[in-house]
Amino acid sequence: MVLEDILDWVSLGDTKRTSLDVDGIFHIATDVGSSRAENQDRVAVLRVSSKVTSFWCACLCDGMGGLENGGQAASLGLATFFSSLIANRRLSPEERLYVAIRSANETVAAAVPGGGSTLSAVCLEGGAMVTANVGDSRIFRMKRNGKLERLTTDDTMEEAYGSEGRGLLQYIGMKSGLVPHIQTVDGYDGQIFITSDGAHIVGEVALSSLRSNAPDKTAFSERVLDLANWLGGVDNATIVATDWIKLNEGTPSSRPSDVSVWSPQGRLKLSWRLLPQGDSPVQEPEPEQDERSKRERDQPQAKTRPPISGSSEASVQQAPGAVRSSKKKKRGQKKEQIEIGFSEEEQTD
Repeated sequence: MVLEDILDWVSLGDTKRTSLDVDGIFHIATDVGSSRAENQDRVAVLRVSSKVTSFWCACLCDGMGGLENGGQAASLGLATFFSSLIANRRLSPEERLYVAIRSANETVAAAVPGGGSTLSAVCLEGGAMVTANVGDSRIFRMKRNGKLERLTTDDTMEEAYGSEGRGLLQYIGMKSGLVPHIQTVDGYDGQIFITSDGAHIVGEVALSSLRSNAPDKTAFSERVLDLANWLGGVDNATIVATDWIKLNEGTPSSRPSDVSVWSPQGRLKLSWRLLPQGDSPVQEPEPEQDERSKRERDQPQAKTRPPISGSSEASVQQAPGAVRSSKKKKRGQKKEQIEIGFSEEEQTD
């Protein structure tokens, strides 16, 4: 099923640092740091493209090191979040993000007891940018006037209420009472980036200077992770960055219908197929060659995948007609074929 394949794809290996450029729009990078044995940060980018609904969504989840199974919680939270966005693609961006965050929270709470994760996401659609945030990962925008604008407030006593205490008031996996922060950002123009706390520990002054002086999103991302390590590397550090966002990103286009997920290790391509009419079967797609096939990757076998119970699985609304390809998955393969049924109205050639 779609959820399980995305879950496999966003799980990290044991490499110290991994990074990837995503279609020239995003750069994603993550580093385990100098003090942690395990990287519990997860980062990925989703693209849904059809002639009816097209959007990008970049998401970062930081597994909470103080809780058990932080990495599993982050992986499952991100995978459930993306699965819900795909299934509910016809909802408005704000409603789609709200449903997806609630689904992620319920699934993690049921499947990973004692685990938790932050979740920060940026969605580009129809010339608008919508952000979503739970926890203390952060979203920033660098304006053309050189001013760095922080778009989120940490879910801590210190930031939310001006009191003492940096413990999280809410996170993905907290069961009940979650109130995600979702907002449409005024003014689309800017250089956007999302950071885990291990990355923005360098401080906003340093982030602003690094972004202003970096030639592009890739150099900026690498410099932030390098600086975080030079300052001790006390936590996992992860970043998603863009250059100047174009107004037409995330608008319906004539490009072939596509659903893809990029993690630092590569691209997972999900294939659109028309819903069957009557008793007509959904046709199996032929495997296609991915443009990044020259870049080899060995996807790690998940050793301790969190159990996904029937109740938590039901919280993710499966796309109508979605079926799993009968072709056996090959590790290291960058394009997987999983059919997602959709209406003829959404189809592009």
